[in-house]
Amino acid sequence: MNAPGDAQFAILLDSEHADFDAFRIGEDQYPDRSATLLCAVADFTGGAPMRLTGPGVKTVQDVASDGAGAAFWKAWARNQALYPLGYDVVFAASSAVVGLPRTVAAEPVKE
Repeated sequence: MNAPGDAQFAILLDSEHADFDAFRIGEDQYPDRSATLLCAVADFTGGAPMRLTGPGVKTVQDVASDGAGAAFWKAWARNQALYPLGYDVVFAASSAVVGLPRTVAAEPVKE
C-alpha cells in the first residue's frame, strides 16, 4: 500500500502538510472501513487552543497541540461534516495521547 487512500492506519510525522482528503473515509454501508491516523505532535502546551465538543467528549474539552495547525483543523472540519463517514485521528506526543473520533467538532477557543 503506497497511496493514502489504501491505508487503514497511517502515521503522519508532519500533519500540517498532509493531504487529509486523500485518506479513506469509509463507505455508506461500511463507515468503519475508514482510516485511523496517528499524528505526531510536539506537545499539548503550544498552538492555538481548540474547543472539542460532541459524542466522544464528556462535556467540553480544550486542547492545544503544537503540530496541528490551521490546515489540519480545516481538514478536520470537512471530515467531521462527513459523519458517519470520515477518518479518526490520534495525536501522540511524548507526554500524552489525544483521540479525535470523527464525531468530535472543533472550533477555536474565543477568549
